[in-house]
Amino acid sequence: MKAVLAVTTLSLRAQRARLLPRLLLLAAPFAGVGAALAANGEQDEGVRGLADALLLLLPGITLVSAALGSAVLRGERGEDSLRSVLLAPISRWKILLGLMLGAQAWALMVAALSCGSAVLAMLLQRTFGDIAPGGMFITASATVNHQATQLAPLCLGIVPVAVLAGVFGATLVEDALVAFLVAGAVLLLPALWTHENGLAFAPYALVDHALLTLRDLGEGRTEHEAQVDCLDYTLRHLRVHASWGLTLFFAALARFNKPKRV
Repeated sequence: MKAVLAVTTLSLRAQRARLLPRLLLLAAPFAGVGAALAANGEQDEGVRGLADALLLLLPGITLVSAALGSAVLRGERGEDSLRSVLLAPISRWKILLGLMLGAQAWALMVAALSCGSAVLAMLLQRTFGDIAPGGMFITASATVNHQATQLAPLCLGIVPVAVLAGVFGATLVEDALVAFLVAGAVLLLPALWTHENGLAFAPYALVDHALLTLRDLGEGRTEHEAQVDCLDYTLRHLRVHASWGLTLFFAALARFNKPKRV
């Protein structure tokens, strides 16, 4: 896999040399802190605030990941470094995989910085303690915090799929903006099929549902506890995101294998 590592290294260097990815990396912590400050809830509703902050960040994370993925080919077509790699005896799937991994790494750095900053800001300004909504019942802090650690990381699950959607769009069209629009359609349109059935197959809607569930649990609404505690809830996210990711990668590879995409 030396060829894949070489292309990934070139992709990361190219990303680092461009202005927009660097700006995104610098702005990510500020976005996370801003989302934490803008979250709803009281001083003792740390879990609810965390859910609101991640819900505010989710659309931005998705769009940034899709944008980075849609630019992998447009930005590299004119680079002598990639041209030399394309002329070398390297399989085209290794080239696409290396470019994709470079975009994935950058998108995950942006997402991790923004979400991590939101978590730290929320920990500093709110209490993650017991919840007693209306004084009617109490949800123990151990239970609430366990649910938060289970659901909050699912926010990052959209990143690989969004990047791959952008890469797929980049293999369809030359223009990065059109490729970005294609990625958005791939991510969001399945959720519009039907409200219930679309949720089961749309990666963005599934992550959004997880964060909304976390917000409900943070408000003391316990009707979702059994669903969240079931391992199948997490496995469902993994299955949906893995199936979308593999489908988009192989679809992009089928397009990239055509000589006219060089």
